[in-house]
Amino acid sequence: MPRASKHFILGLRAVSPILLGVLPFGVIAGITVIETGHGALDASLFSLLAFAGASQIASLALLKSGAPVLVAALTGLVINMRYLMYSASIAPYFAERPLPLKAVFACILSDQSYALSVSKFRSEPQLPKRAKMAYYAGCALGVWTMWQLGTIAGALLGRAVPPELGLEFAVPLTFLALLFQVLTDRGLIIAAIVGGGLSVLLSSMPANTGFLIAAVVGIVAGYYARPPEERRPPGTEDEQ
Repeated sequence: MPRASKHFILGLRAVSPILLGVLPFGVIAGITVIETGHGALDASLFSLLAFAGASQIASLALLKSGAPVLVAALTGLVINMRYLMYSASIAPYFAERPLPLKAVFACILSDQSYALSVSKFRSEPQLPKRAKMAYYAGCALGVWTMWQLGTIAGALLGRAVPPELGLEFAVPLTFLALLFQVLTDRGLIIAAIVGGGLSVLLSSMPANTGFLIAAVVGIVAGYYARPPEERRPPGTEDEQ
């Protein structure tokens, strides 16, 4: 147990610099819920039940702008499709763990905890299974806790936060910091280039449909850019 506690702290320490970007990101999510006409309790419950970060903000922003509910829901779904790949990639590291524990780990999975944990596991393949679990828990719970606190703060502050603070700028900065950690092969790089380029070119399309098209085309392009023998989620080929 002391060894597990040590790796939990190591995971928490590894994710701590990123938490400075997660906090304002959560504040924005809380404020966005308030601006759509809901209360602070709704904002808190939304983050507790969904914990979806970018898709929360994107879907709420679309609803606020008058987009159809179906478009908002599809946008959130497409944004979160990356978690299918994350889950398939990280699952082998926890293959022998109890199902309830894996369910909890899945609920607190985030871009940050995935990127840091998989990078750690690949660089230290000899790390014991219990240490891997503890390290992931430290990363994931750190992000989850900061996100919940940020959402609550944003919901309570509401419109009191002046727009001059430019909190929205923290969102792309957080994802850019993570992007360069996960672009580890040709498929992911192609997906990022194609999806990002198309999203800019199609940004004028109504109701955010350009983003949906760009995301799907980027995923398909990235998949087929990889050699046939590598067309599976990264990490599944590793023995844990």
